[in-house]
Amino acid sequence: WPMRTLVEVEWRDSSSRGLWDSPEQYRQTRHVGPCRSIGYLLDKNRDVIQLVQSQSSRGNVSDSITIPREAVVKMRKLSGGFGHD
Repeated sequence: WPMRTLVEVEWRDSSSRGLWDSPEQYRQTRHVGPCRSIGYLLDKNRDVIQLVQSQSSRGNVSDSITIPREAVVKMRKLSGGFGHD
């Protein structure tokens, strides 16, 4: 298997709301929530952290998330899994 580094990333997501309402109602309902994603670490540089959910024995990957570094709260390496006994 090409990728073996499994990580959990805690990050802050943006939110949006698309309807006509008062500015006060918008202020009361804003929510920028914490999120967590777990996946194989595909790339990590000064701009982004990129994870993929699945990989094949042929080296193909599927289902990615790219998280801007500014949104990352913390990242930790996970242990265990196949090939890590």
